Amino acid sequence: MDSLDSMDGEPAASDLLAESLLQFLMERVGTDLSEADLHFIGDLQFHPYELPTSVIEVLIEYVLSVKGRLDRDFSETIAKIWCEACIQTTEGALQWIE
Repeated sequence: MDSLDSMDGEPAASDLLAESLLQFLMERVGTDLSEADLHFIGDLQFHPYELPTSVIEVLIEYVLSVKGRLDRDFSETIAKIWCEACIQTTEGALQWIE
């Protein structure tokens, strides 16, 4: 069995979230994602930041609106702040932005 599949042969929920998030990012950025971009999204979703998908989407939208591109350093700074502040909801992320 593929390590990315659940016991019944279907993709695991975390894989679907990752695919959904990558699709969201590709739509926003408008280009193919580099290996570094893919690794970065993994970092946001899992270790060390472990942010929920909805919060990552807010972060991406915010970074793109401020920087006009996916700026990894800026994104990581915000992700670290949000992680330390225990921001785990879309509402919390939007409130921080305001």
